[in-house]
Amino acid sequence: MIVPLVPAFPSAESLASACGVFLLPVEKGLAMDRQMIDRLRLAEQHVKDGEAIVERQRVLVALLTAHGHPTAMAKELLAQFTRTLDAQISDRDRLQRELAAYVTRTVDWE
Repeated sequence: MIVPLVPAFPSAESLASACGVFLLPVEKGLAMDRQMIDRLRLAEQHVKDGEAIVERQRVLVALLTAHGHPTAMAKELLAQFTRTLDAQISDRDRLQRELAAYVTRTVDWE
């Protein structure tokens, strides 16, 4: 079985749906800002990757502790990875708010 090196990204529609917004058809005169959706898609991938890195580092710290090895460096890396993940989550959340605001401004509900 061949595993792709580049992960598949979710569709723009599923991302917008996850943000609590929906996309209107281009035929009705509304085109979603594709760059904004691409940035959100990348931010989601960064969060997913960051969560995996933090979890892997937590397991490593636990293994080192269980076997009586020094953990100072592993714990410092875990703290750095956690700070990076927090920043990635904040960025993702900001992009979700921007996308929701964009849709709210763009859609004429009347």
